[in-house]
Formats: sequence, structure tokens, C-alpha cells
Amino acid sequence: MRMYGFATKWSTIAGCPPLLFLALFATPVVTVLYAPSYARGAWPLALLAIGQTVNAATGPCGHVVTMIGRSDLVLKNSVAALVLNLVLNLALIPPYGMIGAGLAWGVSIVAGT
Repeated sequence: MRMYGFATKWSTIAGCPPLLFLALFATPVVTVLYAPSYARGAWPLALLAIGQTVNAATGPCGHVVTMIGRSDLVLKNSVAALVLNLVLNLALIPPYGMIGAGLAWGVSIVAGT
């Protein structure tokens, strides 16, 4: 249990600050790295970064569940996240485009964590 706490602590310390930075400054980052014409992708990128921040903060929970011999739970969780992602994509992409796709993936990442 101590090792899980240690791994979660360090994945949070190492992963969350850059992801939060990316979520907050997605537009300037995309503009500097690519071009101003790609700035439309900043919102989807920010939503994905927020989802991955939650993923980093929860630590290696899926790996631990697999190591204790309950890979069936990981499979069920992954299938549920996939179904949620498909439903959200169908519901959000037509009206919101890229932002809907980013939101669908972000929510699915959080749900699958």
C-alpha cells in the first residue's frame, strides 16, 4: 500500500503541473509550436489535458488491479469507458465539432480512471 501511495504521489507531482500548464495555456502553446492557424485545436487540447490530469492524480490504479489478478475488472472498466466515449462522440461531435470530441475523450479518460 505504501508503494501505491508513493507512485501516486510522484505521478501527481510529475504529471499534473505540466498538464495543468497545457490546459491553461493551450492557445499560446499550440500557436508557438505549430502556427496560428492551428489555434482552433487549443480547446480540445485543454480538455484532454484536464482529463489526463485526473488520470495522473489517481495513480497507477489500473495496473495495481491487474497485478492482484483482477484483470477482468480492468477489462470491464475499459469497455465501459469505450462505450461512454462512443456515445459522447455521437452526441457531442455533430453540434460542437472538435470541442465535443475533446470533451468526450476527456470525460471518458476520467471515467476510465
